[in-house]
Amino acid sequence: MLTYGLAQPADLSTIAELFQQAFPEALETVFGRPRIPPAAVEDAFSILYRMEPDGFFVAREQGTGVAYGIVVRDFSRLKRRLLWGGRIFPLVWRFLSGRYRGIGFSFILRLLKAGWDYRKADRLDEQKDQAQVLSIAVAKEWRRHGIGEELTRLGLEHLAQQGARAVRLEVHAEKQEAVALYRKLGFREKGRILSPRGAALVMIRSLP
Repeated sequence: MLTYGLAQPADLSTIAELFQQAFPEALETVFGRPRIPPAAVEDAFSILYRMEPDGFFVAREQGTGVAYGIVVRDFSRLKRRLLWGGRIFPLVWRFLSGRYRGIGFSFILRLLKAGWDYRKADRLDEQKDQAQVLSIAVAKEWRRHGIGEELTRLGLEHLAQQGARAVRLEVHAEKQEAVALYRKLGFREKGRILSPRGAALVMIRSLP
């Protein structure tokens, strides 16, 4: 029986693995390989979790995580805290000290380019304090069971309770099932940008 709830610190390793399974093309584009050291992904999610734990949701089957959804109340504030608040420095230090063996320095330029492309997405928004659906992933064998939709609804309810007026997301333009789901949930296309996975739709939804 599937259950839904807030993620706990013990779920972060599962979330990191689900991310790698769901988005190998994004990892290939940025890092030149479809998988990277698990510690790198888990550490990145750990930083985000410590900043906004109430935005992490997990679907479980008999106690095992099979899907996750992550939302943040204010994406612009999140980026400021990461960059200027020093939250990202431990990740950089672990990379430089060799904790993430197998990730070379060549990805840095690709990562900077991805960041520049996302800046273009910011210019599509009139509001700078929008909430964001950061990531949703479902294990392959559990797809088409409505799990992604339920996790998205939980995230939207949480953001509305936090006082967010609007929420945005980016979704691969060729993933028609995901695009159709978000349209069903009230998201509307605002524009297109380049992302590590190719052309992406920027979609916006008002919240009650």
